[in-house]
Amino acid sequence: MSISTRFGGLAFCALCVWLPAAHAASISYSQAIPLMTTNWTQDVTVPKFDPALGTLQRVILELEGTVQGMARFESLDPTATKVTTNFKANIRLRRPDLTDLVIALPKAQMSEEVSPHDGLVDFGGPSGRTYPNLLATQFESTILDAPLSPMDELLFVGAGQDVTLNVRAVGASTGSGSGNLLLLFNTSAEAGVTVTYEYIPIPEPTTALLFASMVPFLLRRRRRR
Repeated sequence: MSISTRFGGLAFCALCVWLPAAHAASISYSQAIPLMTTNWTQDVTVPKFDPALGTLQRVILELEGTVQGMARFESLDPTATKVTTNFKANIRLRRPDLTDLVIALPKAQMSEEVSPHDGLVDFGGPSGRTYPNLLATQFESTILDAPLSPMDELLFVGAGQDVTLNVRAVGASTGSGSGNLLLLFNTSAEAGVTVTYEYIPIPEPTTALLFASMVPFLLRRRRRR
């Protein structure tokens, strides 16, 4: 093997080492929907991924759902019983066609033994309960890996465009344990949505081109020795 050939191979290897490794980057957009009485439907709008930034690797969708309010019950049974109350909301992040992307089910659960009905419907005393200032939060996420489906590609990718997603919050509280049971719920919900695009950036060519331009000069200099 000649010196020039050997040096050329070394130069090529050096160029490979010189080139910066591709590192993933990300960009995130968030929107919040304020607390309001369920049942509500709201839209959130965020920018789509600009393919000029690089190669999209995945779309991460995050939903933080919070339920807040009050739960009450009165057992009308003539015997003592155990009553379980589930104070919760069903919060969904959906595509424009209303198919689900992420579902959060924040819930506060209470369970108590109560006495036979005391003759009063007051959601208190020995046969009833009132739970004020209830609060529960749940965080859920999903990942859409590339290659995206044609539907999601159209939905999330586009230079200078926005994507509008739908958020729906429904009260879903329940109670059980008494054959004769009065329930009363006051339910509000809020949500936070974050869309993150992870991608491989298009590499900056300046450094690689500068080194590549030096290779012929280095080879010529090596031959003269």
